[in-house]
Amino acid sequence: MESQDGLRPMRFGQQMKPRVLYVHCRDGTTFRHSLPHFALVKDKAPLLYSSFERTRRDVQCHLEDTTREAVEALSLYLETGSYLPDDMNPVPRSLVLHLEVYLLAQKYDIVALRKEAQGQVLCELDVSWSENRPTADLVPAIEFVYTHLPQQNDLRSTFAHYAINCYHSHGLDQSSTFLTLAYECEAFHADLCSTNFERRFEDNCKSLPSCHCSKIRTDEYSCCGNSTSTCQTTEEG
Repeated sequence: MESQDGLRPMRFGQQMKPRVLYVHCRDGTTFRHSLPHFALVKDKAPLLYSSFERTRRDVQCHLEDTTREAVEALSLYLETGSYLPDDMNPVPRSLVLHLEVYLLAQKYDIVALRKEAQGQVLCELDVSWSENRPTADLVPAIEFVYTHLPQQNDLRSTFAHYAINCYHSHGLDQSSTFLTLAYECEAFHADLCSTNFERRFEDNCKSLPSCHCSKIRTDEYSCCGNSTSTCQTTEEG
C-alpha cells in the first residue's frame, strides 16, 4: 500500500506518521507546526515536499530564518491556495509579513505564492498612497528587502518609487528613522539616487538626501562614498 504522500510504501495496518515542520525562527525561538493536508504539498510546493525526511517519530522538515506568522501563512496557502484569510472586510496588513512570505516562497520555488506576496506588497503600497495613509512598517520593510532580498530589483524599485512619491505627503522628510535609512543603507541610497535621476527630479522631493550625491555606484551597492551601512546585503544561493 502506498502512503498518501508517496514518501515511502506503507505496510498494512501501519499508522500514518504526523507531518511536521520544525521551525527555527529568526528571533531565536523554535516551534512545531503540523501539516494536516500534507498531500497538497507535493502539488503546490514540490521542493518543500522533497525536503521532508521520515524519522521514527514523524515525517519532518526544518525551516530556518523565518517567523511564525510566515509559516502559518505558508500553511494556509498550502491548504486553501491563498495565504490571506477570506475576509469580506480587509484591513491593512504588515508589509514585512508579505515580504517574509515572499522570502519563503522564493526559497522553495513556490511561484504562485511568491506572486501573491508581491502582489500584496504592491496593493498595500498603492492603497497607502491613494488614501494618503502612511504604512506603519515602511522602514522595517525596506530594511528587510535590502537585507534578505537584495537581488530582487523589482521590489527595490517599488520601494524607491513609493518613497519618492510619498516623501512629503507621508512625512518621510520628517522621519528620523527613514532619513537614517536613506543615508546609511547604501543600496537604498543608490536606488533613490538613480530613481530620482530617472524621473528628472520632477517630483516634490528635491530635498531627499540621495539628491545631494554626485556619484552613483549601483553595481557595488554604494553611493557618495558612504561607508556606514544599516542594511547588510547578502548573496543569494
